[in-house]
Amino acid sequence: MKHCKTCQLIYDDHSYKCDRCEGVLNEYHPDHDIHNHNLELPEGAAWVELEPALPEFEAQSHIDYLKSIHIPAIKVMNQKGVTMEVYLGQSVYGYDVYVPEKMIEEAKVAVKEFMEAPFESEE
Repeated sequence: MKHCKTCQLIYDDHSYKCDRCEGVLNEYHPDHDIHNHNLELPEGAAWVELEPALPEFEAQSHIDYLKSIHIPAIKVMNQKGVTMEVYLGQSVYGYDVYVPEKMIEEAKVAVKEFMEAPFESEE
């Protein structure tokens, strides 16, 4: 498998460049990806906070949606809650969602649309 360090997308071995940024793909080693993300961004790029203090399930659903539309995203435990998580196994402070700085506006629009989309139940 191959991996784009910029967009954090995973590709099969037959791919040569990223569909999103057209960057060169590197070998991907899932065993090195213990936090479900690769914090390496191109030099000069940075992660910026998109949404603060979400419950873990909500943060993960936003990340899953963003990744489905090729916007890399990660969740980081809100620093206020780290001690609480260690002692109690959970934190009321939630998780902060981060995206690459260059994609922040696109991510804001995407999350807004995601939250406003009507819920369709299976009946």
